[in-house]
Amino acid sequence: MPSPDQIKTALLTEHFRYTPLTLLDDIINTVNELVFQAVNEIEDSLLNTDSETLGFTKAEGVSDADFDAIARTEVEAGIVQLESLLNSTIDKNFDKLEIYTLRNLLTVSNVKQDEGLENWVMLDHYREMDQADHKPVDDSTLDALTALRKRAQETEKLHRALKAEVARNEALLARLRPIGIEAQSTRQSTGSIDQSFASASVVAAQDQPSFSFLSSTPAASELEIVAKRESQPLTQNTKFTLTQLTALKRLLDDLRPHLANFPRPGLGSEAHKTRDAYIESQTRNAMARNGIEPGKSQGGVALTAGRAVSAEEVKALEAMAGALGGESHPDRMEE
Repeated sequence: MPSPDQIKTALLTEHFRYTPLTLLDDIINTVNELVFQAVNEIEDSLLNTDSETLGFTKAEGVSDADFDAIARTEVEAGIVQLESLLNSTIDKNFDKLEIYTLRNLLTVSNVKQDEGLENWVMLDHYREMDQADHKPVDDSTLDALTALRKRAQETEKLHRALKAEVARNEALLARLRPIGIEAQSTRQSTGSIDQSFASASVVAAQDQPSFSFLSSTPAASELEIVAKRESQPLTQNTKFTLTQLTALKRLLDDLRPHLANFPRPGLGSEAHKTRDAYIESQTRNAMARNGIEPGKSQGGVALTAGRAVSAEEVKALEAMAGALGGESHPDRMEE
């Protein structure tokens, strides 16, 4: 609920067409401007007056330029002090004027007996208006107003979300257009944009060669980079390979004499023994991973690949076969 002072201020503002503080601010600003102009005139007058006329005494050994500079510095310092003094005095007195005016002049009532008078004041432009009878508002109307207010708030939230989505889509389209993809609508969702991007990429891959986007952007057009539409990669690669064959043959001819002179390790050398040991160890590891025990054979035939079966597993299998009615072979178990 507004306070009585706020009601008075609103009433006076509607009557004067401006706030009371605006009037006081204009008065203070006008006075400050006049003071500023007066101080500038005083400063110009003092600076244009001869230094000796102002009472400055020239000391011995001081040049005219230094004497004028000293006098000018003194005058400027005095002007600053004068301006500060005037501003302080004006602010102090006009603060009193502002308080007195707001309390006694620009007000509706300033005595205790007239409190509440602002509630009974009617301006001229309100006299012809018909005041409708005040009717109490029932709860259903309040609920309807509350629902409408919430609906308006949710609509505003949705509007902001849609505007943000449109901005994101515009930014995405701005990045996609230089590659050669034109969107069907500026208000498509992100999913539809991704779908159109995928389909356009497939079509572009079928119709254009790889890296064609490097020559289809506006920057490429400005740099006068034009790609040839007729591309024959197989022919070009074949021609390039044929042009390199001569150089390869020349390199082979140069390497053959060096290869003949390159020393080779003998059968009994240390390098040959190291190589044989490495091959042997890797072979044994590979055989062990496949379930073959190196160095064992049966009847001159190498064992087949598979996991090595222990004696306990064989006994368990024989016992299971005997339990199911099969014939056991003790001699095999002993083996």
